[in-house]
Amino acid sequence: RLQGDWSSDVCSSDLFSITNAWAFGTDSPTGKLFNLRYNGKKWQPVHLPGEPQALSAPSGSDLWAIGPTTKTATRQLGKRTDIAMHWNGHSWRTLALPKVSKPAIDFVVPGNVVAFGPKNVWEDYSLGNAGTCCLFGGIEHWNGTTWQSVNVPLPVVRMTAMAQDGHGGLWMTVQTGGTAAQAFYHLSNGHWSQLLPPSFVNLTIVPSHLAWIPGTRSLWAGGVGLAADGTEAEILRYHP
Repeated sequence: RLQGDWSSDVCSSDLFSITNAWAFGTDSPTGKLFNLRYNGKKWQPVHLPGEPQALSAPSGSDLWAIGPTTKTATRQLGKRTDIAMHWNGHSWRTLALPKVSKPAIDFVVPGNVVAFGPKNVWEDYSLGNAGTCCLFGGIEHWNGTTWQSVNVPLPVVRMTAMAQDGHGGLWMTVQTGGTAAQAFYHLSNGHWSQLLPPSFVNLTIVPSHLAWIPGTRSLWAGGVGLAADGTEAEILRYHP
């Protein structure tokens, strides 16, 4: 299905060379976390200060992850301590995330992270309340020294994905809560714009994943199509 600049045909990898690859995850039977690095001959376990739940890797010497500390990772949401983690090619560094102003009964859940470089990183978070999870909380920008909160002037109920645009800007997929329930938001040089997914009779496209195509200004988007007779997988490509 095609409409406008979005077309059908997503993949991301933490493989930087045949001697440098990373894998993060959880062993399903045991629930035990694993962080592995491949050196060209074998996979070796690597100690991280936390559990990566969102990852962005501009290069083999610049990896960013967001997630709870190892000590608090098994706790219930709201009782975890979330941190940012940065691999500089030699070691992992821990960065505290900024404190979020919220009602006392709410808790913060980290979302996506997108790194352009060691001094240009974006992350979003959601807010949960009394067992309900989760509604959009906000986005924050790391400039190499501090985290700064960035206002989103467009309606957001949930933010599901973020990716760079290949030109210094940021794409997001969101649930707006409005008549056009799903949208792509774009931030470039401080300017916000909106692009709607393709529309079809009796089918609603719900994008939930984004992946920048390196070396271009194009992106892949993955999600589902909701129809009266069920759902189907959808893959879109953006051509600026």
